[in-house]
Amino acid sequence: MMKRYSTYLLGIILLYIITLAFLFCTFKHEQIELPTVIFKHWVHSYEHDTDTCYIYRPHDYPFPRSRGRRGFDIKENGEFVLYRIAPNDGLNSFSGRWKLKGVDTVIVGFKAEEINSFSFRIISCEEDILIIKK
Repeated sequence: MMKRYSTYLLGIILLYIITLAFLFCTFKHEQIELPTVIFKHWVHSYEHDTDTCYIYRPHDYPFPRSRGRRGFDIKENGEFVLYRIAPNDGLNSFSGRWKLKGVDTVIVGFKAEEINSFSFRIISCEEDILIIKK
């Protein structure tokens, strides 16, 4: 009687461990996605920055006149294009790749040696505004 109870208890414990392992693997590999409205060309709207956040607007936003604005283009296929202000007030572009870390952090890497990899944390993203933590 005791042996049968021990076998039964061992079976339940084993089933519990297998269930936990399955749930851990399922949640660990669950694909978290960025909101679809983020996939466009964003331009820094530095006039609207706060002490804690950078503000970006779509490239067709009616910005006030400026000597240049940095920005980026993020695409669903993992491509990332960084736009930096060039010495002649134009833009230099650098191609890279992005990947998501967690639910709100984007990591960007570049092949070009002069551009360091970086990451940014998304606070909010809507059709006409992207807010990134400083």
